[in-house]
Amino acid sequence: MSRLKKIKYRILLLLLITTLIMALILGGYNIYTTITSEQANIAQYRTTLYEQFDRQIKLEVQTAYSLVQDVYNRQQKGELTPEQAKNHGG
Repeated sequence: MSRLKKIKYRILLLLLITTLIMALILGGYNIYTTITSEQANIAQYRTTLYEQFDRQIKLEVQTAYSLVQDVYNRQQKGELTPEQAKNHGG
């Protein structure tokens, strides 16, 4: 009987070790795929942020240009003196 118990414990130990190895492999794969996915998400987020920033800056520059152009046109038409145009445009 002692010999059967040794075999039984060896089989249980082998199953336990196999289970732990499989858990480590699956856990490592899960961590790897999560990290890879998050890196891709971060890259996409960074690209989106840069695009939004560029769009916003372009819009602000266009708005400022339009306001200054309007003041310039009014000054050219004689609606504003050069001094008034400087005050409005500045």
